[in-house]
Order: sequence, then structure tokens, then C-alpha cells
Amino acid sequence: ADIMALKVDKMGDTETVYEKKFEVTNEWCLAINNIDYVRQSIQPFVKELGMEDIIKRLADFRSPSAAEHCRDTLQLVMDNAVETVKNKILDLLETVADKMSPSVRRFLMEGAELADQENNYVDRLMQYLDENLTILSSQLNPDNFDRTLTIIFDKLSRIMFDLVENGLEKRKPPNFFANLHKTLHVLMGFFHQGEKEGSQHLLQTQGEMLPRIERLLTLHGMDTADLIMQVHQARLQEQRDMVSAADGLLTV
Repeated sequence: ADIMALKVDKMGDTETVYEKKFEVTNEWCLAINNIDYVRQSIQPFVKELGMEDIIKRLADFRSPSAAEHCRDTLQLVMDNAVETVKNKILDLLETVADKMSPSVRRFLMEGAELADQENNYVDRLMQYLDENLTILSSQLNPDNFDRTLTIIFDKLSRIMFDLVENGLEKRKPPNFFANLHKTLHVLMGFFHQGEKEGSQHLLQTQGEMLPRIERLLTLHGMDTADLIMQVHQARLQEQRDMVSAADGLLTV
């Protein structure tokens, strides 16, 4: 597994005079599938070795308790091997997402900065995601593709949150956050559309991160007039929600 991961590590990296980016290749998918095949082959391989026959012979030669202890030990070794291979698959999927992250960040940043200047960075971001996810979807089995979707969406959410925090530190104008907000909705629709029917919603895996991003982008994407209106609406709602007037009443 480590050798296969090492062989594909540099594959997919492309560079032009305009940009550097990573593109998922068939070799990456093949490496993931091969490692997954190893995982699926561990238990059948142990059966082919005749483990049950060995356990039975051991029980006759030593004792049933010794044979059972041997069975438990072998099962533990096999389970550990399966878990190790699973972790290697996740490592490769994480690596794919990490390699895609710089391009995703660049498209998001440039789209937020220049969206009002008729640029196509958001379209390029969606095309970049679509092309890579299409390859992954066509090559990986459904379980590994679902894991990939979750990992990529998690990375994307963290990139978005980081851009929001950096924007606040650098006092970016409201249109920066408004543009990011529009892009976030496009991305949420894109990933939601890509999910299989009946699968767990990707948005639910993000906990409080997405709602927090949404609140920050909504708040800081408003202009002054909208902010004033938001404050008045919040105060009005507080008045309507009051059950008792602890500080007294003013009648006009």
C-alpha cells in the first residue's frame, strides 16, 4: 500500500505559465482501488490458508481452550490488518483532497475579490470540481467515492471559513463576503445534487461550521442600510417575543 501511494504521489500535478494545479488521474483511482482490493482479499486469503483446519488440529493436539485462544489472536491480527489498509485508503483520499485544496482556495479567493468584474472564477471552480469528481465517481466504488465527497467538502468548508476569517482581519468590503456567500450556496447545491439518494446529507457532517460561516457571511455581506434594518428587525422580534415586561411599560 505504501509503495502504491508513493508511486502516484507526483502524478496529476500540472503547471502552466498561468497556474499550478492538481488533476485526479486514473492512476490515483487505480491505486485506491488496488489497496481496497487488498483489504477485501485479507479474509478470503486467511480462509484459503485453512485457518479453521489448523484451529481444529490444534484443539485435538493441545486443548480446545488453546485453540480458541489461537483463533482470537489470529482474528485480532486479521482485524488489525484490515484496519491498517482502511486507514491507508483514507490517507490517499485525504491526499487527493489536500492536493485539490490550493486550486479551490485560489478560485474562491479570486471569485470573491473580482466577482463583480464579470470574471469566471466561480465557473472555473465548479468545472474543476466537476471534472475531478466525475473521474473519481466513475473509477471508485460507491463507498470510497462517498468518503471522498465528505473529505473534499470538509476541506472546502475549512478553506471557506479561513477565507472569511482572513477577510475580517483585513477588513474586506461587504461585497467580498457577499460574493463568498453566493459561491457557498452554489457549492452547497452542487454537493447536495451529487449525493446519492438515501445517503447521509453532507451538510450534516459539518456540525456548527457551515451555520457559522453562513451567519458570518450574511452579517458581513450587508451594506450599512441593510445592517440598520437587521438591527431594527431583531429589536422588533425581541419585543414581540416578550412574555412579561420586567423593566416596565411605556404606553404611547
